[in-house]
Amino acid sequence: MPATRIETWLERTPLRVLDAQVTQHGSSKPLRLRIEVKPKGDKPLAIYAKWKAVPPAGDDANNTPRREIAAYRLQKMLASENEYVVPPVVLRCLPPDAPIEGEPFPRTRCLLGALAYWLTNVTELSDIDRERLKHDPAYRRNVALLNIFTVLVAQRDSVGQNFLVSTDSRQPRVFSVDNTMTFGRFKYNPISLFTSKWLDVRVPTFPRAYVERLRSLRREDFDALAVVSELELKDGMLEPVERSSPPFDRDSGFRWRGNRVQFGLTQTEIDEIEDRRKTLLELVDRGEVRVEPQFDNSSSFEK
Repeated sequence: MPATRIETWLERTPLRVLDAQVTQHGSSKPLRLRIEVKPKGDKPLAIYAKWKAVPPAGDDANNTPRREIAAYRLQKMLASENEYVVPPVVLRCLPPDAPIEGEPFPRTRCLLGALAYWLTNVTELSDIDRERLKHDPAYRRNVALLNIFTVLVAQRDSVGQNFLVSTDSRQPRVFSVDNTMTFGRFKYNPISLFTSKWLDVRVPTFPRAYVERLRSLRREDFDALAVVSELELKDGMLEPVERSSPPFDRDSGFRWRGNRVQFGLTQTEIDEIEDRRKTLLELVDRGEVRVEPQFDNSSSFEK
């Protein structure tokens, strides 16, 4: 199913929470929701989603929704929709009568959280299958894209079920489903020494299409990540609105101005993405990572 359609459902389509269960994984105690979405002109549809309440300060030690959404949006600059390695994730304000425990977000009467599509038909990607990497071009391409992504976002968390692979061997999609420890989060935490294996390049080759895409990106392209979500307060509820440019504050990732609130990356965090892009290309130019021939990729890229 197209990711953009799911993204619209999660962010803007009327929905109802049918059930909420605490997940088995995650120190921030995310919930697995069964929700019913009601697309205009279509029958209601029930899907699963992960819910993680936004902390009152916008960020806390292991819950930074702005980074989760920035990671989802950054991948759009790298790959076509049918190759995404991060499931759709948005901010959603649910009414206070939703069957979810929690306090209303400051200044509102609603429950604000990061709502992400819940993947099915997947299993944990505990590590790269080196034999499959040699003999399965589709697997090699998907893992390479995942690795380029994890380096660009500076993924520092390889613990638990944060990386998944599809169970359909014919379409070996791989995914990063928890992107809290990214963009400099816990950069100087000693625990990252033991949990950050995806912080470095772990594959021997990159597909040419992704290398060309990396070369085409410029520092100013990443400025779009300064505001990854913007909401406006109306009658106590936060509703998504068109993202402003420039951001209210370039040095903070969480900003209020009047009745509007923004989530995004700081100037420093964005500068560091450009540094990592250049590092990836330097590895290619020095021959430390080989470039594979062009593969068929008919879908257009998004920014």
